[in-house]
Amino acid sequence: MNRRRIEFTPANWTVVIMVTVLCALSVALFFAGNRRVSVTEPLHSDSVAVAADEDNHDFDEYYNEEADAFERILPADKRVLLRQVDDANHRIIYYETSANPSCYFFDLETRNTSVIFGGEDGFYIGTKLIFAGAIRDVRLCGDRAVFIASNAAPEAGVPDAVTIFSLDVNTLRMQFVTTAADAAFLSDNELLVCQAKLLYRSLFTGEEYYSKVSSTLRLQD
Repeated sequence: MNRRRIEFTPANWTVVIMVTVLCALSVALFFAGNRRVSVTEPLHSDSVAVAADEDNHDFDEYYNEEADAFERILPADKRVLLRQVDDANHRIIYYETSANPSCYFFDLETRNTSVIFGGEDGFYIGTKLIFAGAIRDVRLCGDRAVFIASNAAPEAGVPDAVTIFSLDVNTLRMQFVTTAADAAFLSDNELLVCQAKLLYRSLFTGEEYYSKVSSTLRLQD
């Protein structure tokens, strides 16, 4: 009976080692490639943010140029109170220096003008009817524009010769402050208010005599 002879071929260790090294390099390159992708992602986000900032800068420059052009054609009796060019607003708020002034805002996007307050027939702040004569002074106090105007109401006398009111330049909501015999700004946040009280009226001349007291009114705490 013939016996079958089995022969074992010795392993080629050189080939085995080379294959093992190649596999290890492939795995290392795979993870290194993934890590490079994760590192470059924030750089992409930064480039988008820079592009957005450049776009916003271009828009601001455009609207400021539009505002410059609009202000150049304003009549002499108009005064610019505030120019708003930001992410939320593109407009100019201005008022008249006439005897019966109005206040407006001009939308730089639509190029439309709207009346905020004014006119010979007066305007309401809440339930109070205001007749504003010539605006004597106006100041910005934070987000509020505070107006001192002559009181053009038919019944106005010495104690209420001026009327003081404010305008929120963001919401365009108005607020009545007070009436007084006179008023003047001490600063952007303080108002000197003179209150008058009738003492007596002369029987011979009809002239009225008043006592006057001045006080400081803080516009914003």
